[in-house]
Amino acid sequence: MARKRFTSEIRDVAKGWRWGRRTMTPRSALDSTPPPKIWSYPTDWARTEAGRLARDVILDAALKPIIWNETTPEVFGLDNLEGVKGPVMFISNHSSHLDASIILTTLPHSWREKTATAAAKDYFFDVWWRSAFTALVYAGFPVERGAGEKATSK
Repeated sequence: MARKRFTSEIRDVAKGWRWGRRTMTPRSALDSTPPPKIWSYPTDWARTEAGRLARDVILDAALKPIIWNETTPEVFGLDNLEGVKGPVMFISNHSSHLDASIILTTLPHSWREKTATAAAKDYFFDVWWRSAFTALVYAGFPVERGAGEKATSK
């Protein structure tokens, strides 16, 4: 008798079980669920004089030779930068992750040392090592995708 009741209880549990799925949060707990922890990485250090010197070495000695050996970027219009007073935005068509690298390795040093790169927070600033790399090599700072004005006002 006890065995029959046990197997019927197992069947009842199996019918209501969400096989292969994550457990559902009860509706009563939705409002009390804490928001996901937002990773915040400071990037000001990368735009210091030491950061700029390190970036110049990395871009000139490592990235530029690799990029220019593997691709054949066509650079024109640098003469248009003469006489331009900042601030200026350089916007790529975002055809690859190389866009920022190509822009930074083709800009004259006087422009490059004042250039910072906006990078997607959810990708380039999700873990400490990628955050440090992006901040150092690209003078990167995090921007939330699709946040509009909210992304730039932080």
